[in-house]
Amino acid sequence: MLDAIKGVSKSNKIGLFINSCFAHCQSERQDTWFADDSHMIQDKSVALSR
Repeated sequence: MLDAIKGVSKSNKIGLFINSCFAHCQSERQDTWFADDSHMIQDKSVALSR
């Protein structure tokens, strides 16, 4: 399955976030993305990372 995204991993201009769904309905609920205990990427919440 991850072979399908190999082209993205070689780019330094675009990225890809793989949602591992640490909570049910995470993608639909803002309170999960912006929660104090939300996962972090480079010291930013997932909701604010880019």
